[in-house]
Amino acid sequence: MRLVLLDQTGGATCTDGSKLTPEILTHFAEAYTIQMNRDYAPEYGGNFQTRVGASPTDLEAGEWPFAFLPTLEDAPGAIAFHSSSGNGMPLLYDGITLAATVNGPGNSASVAGSHEYLETAQDEGANVWCDDGSGNEHAREVADPVENRAYKVTCADGFVVWVSDFVLKAWFVPARVGPYSFMASQNLEPDGSQPLTTINGYQITRTADPSTEKSGMIVTVHGERKRRPDGSRRSRARGA
Repeated sequence: MRLVLLDQTGGATCTDGSKLTPEILTHFAEAYTIQMNRDYAPEYGGNFQTRVGASPTDLEAGEWPFAFLPTLEDAPGAIAFHSSSGNGMPLLYDGITLAATVNGPGNSASVAGSHEYLETAQDEGANVWCDDGSGNEHAREVADPVENRAYKVTCADGFVVWVSDFVLKAWFVPARVGPYSFMASQNLEPDGSQPLTTINGYQITRTADPSTEKSGMIVTVHGERKRRPDGSRRSRARGA
């Protein structure tokens, strides 16, 4: 997976007045590459490259865009989300003005960017669901259940970037024994008690509509999306 980070914020700032700079975005690219190859890939596989693009047209074949914008018009109130284009290309977005700060352990652009990177790598089309055996399907989103947890990645020059925690394979398998998250596996945070239950974040589930007049699926958000002030469900391209 080759991701290109694009600064299209136009100088927009986070709540604390901080903003993206070429230096910070370069550090994001380095830290995300470290996290994906060092922490994520041993569990899920893959090889990851991340760079900073000069403009929206600075994309080579096989590269996917990750645009940092002032706000996300397609997902009002959301700080970040991932989707896919009409031809199936993964698309990632981050709205800088709803982040508390550019880089930090809480509601930051750095953590939001890592969150969407992790989830796109696991589910490129944002359309995979996991059956829990009890009539519910859980979205295969690896960062949502631990959205409120983050850890540090140190770049080569010592610059520290905060990135999102993520759940491991065991979290998606009913009755599987943990650890269920990366941070728990590193003894950085306590873990959940069982698979497919929210640890420190939220999750999206769906179940068949019991109404005899409908044949669709009912989508439910469990837990509080602290990084999405209006409670928007648009973490991924899933319809309600």
